Amino acid sequence: MPKPLPLSDFRAIRIVLENEDFALVPEKSDRPPLNLVDKQTWDSIVTLPDDVSFRTSNDYGQILRAMDRCWGAWIDSLSMRSSPIENAILDVADELHAATYISLHGFYRQGFGCLRNALECMTIATYCQLTNQRALYSQREEGKVRIEFGRACDGLANAPRLRVLRTALRTELHDSIFDQRKAE
Repeated sequence: MPKPLPLSDFRAIRIVLENEDFALVPEKSDRPPLNLVDKQTWDSIVTLPDDVSFRTSNDYGQILRAMDRCWGAWIDSLSMRSSPIENAILDVADELHAATYISLHGFYRQGFGCLRNALECMTIATYCQLTNQRALYSQREEGKVRIEFGRACDGLANAPRLRVLRTALRTELHDSIFDQRKAE
């Protein structure tokens, strides 16, 4: 039978944000709930993930702190210029934060899915920016075109601006970033 955590544990108390905690606040933000979930449904949805989050945070506090700091550093890398990279940084920030939160609650496969999304987003943005295809990236963001991950990798592998990096990686590390692996 589930039991509440002692109130001496800071994780035992849920909090909600105040209107001033948000950048944009809807006019009717303090209205009463329109269709409140019942306790049985709430408990069914959150009890197991909550338990996993307590057990995970008991033993992996330093890793969780590092992941949260990486997310903060990622946000701090924004320069607020309009470019495919800057737009992707915002999207990837959400993926990184979600990966940490979802993994904390035991949904590891879904957390890795967020990391895959982050890699794909940054690869596509890098491809569009390095190949001067900002309009193509904008069309992707608007849902008008699809840029496949493989196309972006191939474009980066062949981008003239990365030739020096590719040569250095092959010479120094006998490796590459986006080159296709040969089937063995």
